[in-house]
Amino acid sequence: MIKTLCTKKRTSYTQVRFKERDGLVAVEVSSFVDDKQMPESITSYFLNRTVLPKRITTRSIFVKKRMRGLYYTKPQLVKLWASFNNGSDFFNHLSDGKTNALKQIHSPNFNPENVIWFDGYCHMFYRLCDPEFPMSRPYSFDYIGGIRENEWDFDAAKKHLEDHPFVTSIKVNTIPYYQPDICGLRFLDITVLLSQDELNKLVVYYRDEQKSEYWTTRIKDAILSPYVKEVDPLGVKQFYRGDRRDD
Repeated sequence: MIKTLCTKKRTSYTQVRFKERDGLVAVEVSSFVDDKQMPESITSYFLNRTVLPKRITTRSIFVKKRMRGLYYTKPQLVKLWASFNNGSDFFNHLSDGKTNALKQIHSPNFNPENVIWFDGYCHMFYRLCDPEFPMSRPYSFDYIGGIRENEWDFDAAKKHLEDHPFVTSIKVNTIPYYQPDICGLRFLDITVLLSQDELNKLVVYYRDEQKSEYWTTRIKDAILSPYVKEVDPLGVKQFYRGDRRDD
């Protein structure tokens, strides 16, 4: 059964519809203005049932609305990741696959394990029913913070990464002309997808042991940055040689 709550304010009102199932609450918020029959806007999202009081009210839902984000099913994410070629392009198009929570929870094949929440503040994905660890997702690297021929044993690093199970794509490109100090140098254009176990180790290290305030950004740094010496998930930092342009 779908429950509906309404709040009025001046000439506008908000209708909140929600449904509970399998430990999650699907919420749909429709905003109406004056006497119009069609809503001006509709927002849909999931909440974990444990963050709400026993008796759900409009206020309790609105208090938690800061948790709203883009929600996907796991198959949707896999499809998005298949077209992943660079970070900014991927995240700019995330909303194309947004899930309508209220419609999704009605599906006979609904599986709460497949409901994924995207945290836009740190570009991390979480299973809403188990939010302790983010899901492993692709990271892209280019000539900024990546592997360039003036700093690395380029051919050795390339061969090592071509055989690595965490590297999903790799190709050689040339730094463009608008980087005058380094234009023309070769670099590796790489996409990395860590195993979930490997990602969990990094999360535990930076978030729990080191108590790093910005632990989500430390994870990407840890993958390729030669200045992060304590971890090396790809085993590639042995090929870093430093800047050799003046050699």
